[in-house]
Amino acid sequence: MNTIIINHITYLLSEERRTALVLTCQSQDEHIVIPQQVEKDGIRYTIGGIGKYAFKKCPLKTISLPETILLIDDYAFIYCRQLESIRIPEGIKEIAQYCFSNCVNLSRVELPETVRIIHQSAFATCWNLKHITFPQRLCEIGKMAFFCCYQLQEVTLPKYMVQVDDCAFAFCKKLTAVTIPGLVERVGNSTFLGCEQLQSIVIKHHDAEMLHSLWQYQDTPALSYLS
Repeated sequence: MNTIIINHITYLLSEERRTALVLTCQSQDEHIVIPQQVEKDGIRYTIGGIGKYAFKKCPLKTISLPETILLIDDYAFIYCRQLESIRIPEGIKEIAQYCFSNCVNLSRVELPETVRIIHQSAFATCWNLKHITFPQRLCEIGKMAFFCCYQLQEVTLPKYMVQVDDCAFAFCKKLTAVTIPGLVERVGNSTFLGCEQLQSIVIKHHDAEMLHSLWQYQDTPALSYLS
């Protein structure tokens, strides 16, 4: 395995592609900058991705990622409990499962317009996430993607959204309003379970099956639906 360690961060190098993957991080720095390239034996490698568990439990508060990154793998930042904000670079198409799960101090996320899917539990238990703007071309939000995001107050799904899976926003206790666009084909069971302050869901088209799914597992008796 061809690797290089720079500032306590290990990069996996591909000589064929001249690319590098962030493999592990042992840095104790609060602020980390990932370069666009690393060099070994006179050969430059472009940083193309963040590997599984690469930053697990790292004490970083902020991280700067280069625009060359096209992949952030599963569990990449799980349990980064000090992480406060992150900007995902353009080119990323999917937010992988459990990618930012249990980043309890994460309050600000910038998603690029290239993101199409947010996978299972990607932001689960991000207790301090207050607001997120979804890319206009986002089409799917996975199971428990924003589970227990206690501070999240409002959700407006973009117009090309097709599917919101089970428990996607369950126990977002400060969520008060949701807007569901007309192209949505499925809203999963218990999607808004435990959203104690949810007062209204605006649905851009009338779908009896979707309404049944929304009503079936809710415990918010004051909830009203507009279409």
